[in-house]
Amino acid sequence: MSNVVASAYRLNGSRPVAYLDETYNVDDRWARFYVMTAVVVQADQRADVRDALVDRAGSGYWHTSEALRARDGQQRTLALLDYLGHPDGSELCVLAHARTVEDDDADGEQARARCLTSLLHHLTSTPSPDEPVELFVLERRRDRRQANRDAQTKTDAIRSGRISRQARLLQVSPGEEQLLWLPDLVCSAYRRKITAQDSALFERIARICRVLP
Repeated sequence: MSNVVASAYRLNGSRPVAYLDETYNVDDRWARFYVMTAVVVQADQRADVRDALVDRAGSGYWHTSEALRARDGQQRTLALLDYLGHPDGSELCVLAHARTVEDDDADGEQARARCLTSLLHHLTSTPSPDEPVELFVLERRRDRRQANRDAQTKTDAIRSGRISRQARLLQVSPGEEQLLWLPDLVCSAYRRKITAQDSALFERIARICRVLP
């Protein structure tokens, strides 16, 4: 864990943290969509969940779409999903699904803004399960312009009164925080459900997931 992440956790105290990732398609040859996923982890569970993920992945590196290309990776994916969806776990997952990406939204950023706003609004105003979320950890985006767009989305949501001013976005790499593997797992499972009509992976975690309207 990087010093930046550790500092953010200290500031966040005992409150839960949401870990976000996305999956999308903006290619006109197929149905266009944008999905953002948030997995909420309680503060006192972070270390245990992180250790369990690394143990089941067998490595400090993980990317679900890569793992699914090999038989061994498929088995590890199932183990990780079963761990996330286990009835004894305290994690919960919220998905924002933009089923329509407008024609003038070539890169999907407008759809992303809608999804991110929906997640921020839901998780900052709803106990999850003990209290609302203030810290949102995302995978670092490819360029500064994209990161600035997410920051503007948060600012717009604050100005409109949809979220509190305490909400914070932190962009890091999965190498800095393995808990970002959680939304990556959910995104891959949900993507397969909506693009290949294959619900087998998502069914393993469906009990902890809520898809926002």
